[in-house]
This record gives sequence, structure tokens and C-alpha cells, in this order.
Amino acid sequence: MINYIADNTPLLQGRIYPLIIPQNTQMPAAVYTVINNRDDQCTTTGQAYKSVQRFQIDIYANTYKEVQQITTAVKSALYSFPNVPFEISNRDGFETDSELFRQIIEFKIRN
Repeated sequence: MINYIADNTPLLQGRIYPLIIPQNTQMPAAVYTVINNRDDQCTTTGQAYKSVQRFQIDIYANTYKEVQQITTAVKSALYSFPNVPFEISNRDGFETDSELFRQIIEFKIRN
């Protein structure tokens, strides 16, 4: 799924990384984190039949306008993903130390 987002969000130019952004990375960039991975179980057999993963994608950019444009593109990619995520939400942020605008997108996906 992360490759799908990278391929369908040209403004990021492939700069989407697990957990941390490497030093000296050009902005804009994004990181993704698996917040939670849980198994749904069948109530009659007790066996796991699907897993639900909760993801967070943090987008960083030099301007608020740019971070908003990338957020829109990432959400469009999520909505067009074959296994459509659910409970998609986003919120603003600002990193004082690096002076970067931030958008935090959270969503769940069933596997």
C-alpha cells in the first residue's frame, strides 16, 4: 500500500519512509507508522480471519499550502486503493524545531 501511495502522489517524489525521515532529505517528505495491528477472530471457531492495521502518515513541507496539497493527493490515493481504507482522518501540526508544516493522516485497512 505504501508503494501505491508513493506512486500516486507525485508531489512527494517517492520520499515516504518508515518511522523517520533520513537526515538531509529534501522536503516535502512523509513517514508512515503502523500504529496497531490486530486480528479479528471468528466468534464460532476462534480463528483469526482478518487483520486490521491502523496507520499514520506524517507529511512535512515548507509551506502550509504545500502540505495541504500533498494531504489531498495522499487521501485521493487512499480512496482509490483497491482495498479501500476506512476511518480516514487528518489534522494539522507544526514542527517548531525544523519550522516545517505537518499533516497527520490516520486510517485503518483490513487485510
